[in-house]
Amino acid sequence: MLILMKFSLQNIPVFLFLGINPQEQAKKQKILVSLSWELETFLAEKSDQIEDTVDYFSIHEFLKKFPKERKFNLLETLHMQVLQTLKKEFPKLQNPVLTLQKFPFDEGSITISNDK
Repeated sequence: MLILMKFSLQNIPVFLFLGINPQEQAKKQKILVSLSWELETFLAEKSDQIEDTVDYFSIHEFLKKFPKERKFNLLETLHMQVLQTLKKEFPKLQNPVLTLQKFPFDEGSITISNDK
């Protein structure tokens, strides 16, 4: 019986240029990136080899590096581009849910996610 295991990386800080207001574009802002996914792990459980699963260290590095290399006006655009590229780079991921949290206010934050 194949079972999907659930994985998640939580609250990875990334600093990037994001926003439409001049004060937002003037300096890098901190966002928190979280990702959860499912993965069928039957082969990895038997082989104990990284080739039979996904390397979450590589996913972590991708999530830290990808947004830093670009400049975004909208959180929605950032979310879509990260998720699309993530699916191409790590095709074994099933049902990935990407959550981005931005702190544009003195108090509070805004969060975007493709979670249902």
